[in-house]
Amino acid sequence: MEHGSGHSSVFYEDGGSASPHNGTADPLTVGLPAALWPLVWAFASLAFSALWMMDSWKAGKSLLGMTKINHLAQDAWGLLVTLCCCYAVFWFWRQRSGSLSIALCSLVAAAAMAWHRL
Repeated sequence: MEHGSGHSSVFYEDGGSASPHNGTADPLTVGLPAALWPLVWAFASLAFSALWMMDSWKAGKSLLGMTKINHLAQDAWGLLVTLCCCYAVFWFWRQRSGSLSIALCSLVAAAAMAWHRL
């Protein structure tokens, strides 16, 4: 059985540097399998949705009956539109830059949440 020098050939994609990060890998995907990235989006969306609806529930606490249901339905519709916009921004910019896509998506979500609180 032959033992090598302990270096794996996986890191030498270009045959050059010994670094696993030769500048071509997206820094956001290092350390996290590609199959888990959709779950990251799902968990972030779930957390954002929970915050949005808690804010809606607190704002409509003084309302009664159908008025409260109407208020919550409008806020749920606003949440759906916001999530769709964030998703579109994320996937449009993801092809260009992974870091920028997350930053812009977060910025859109923060702006929507600030506008929602007004």
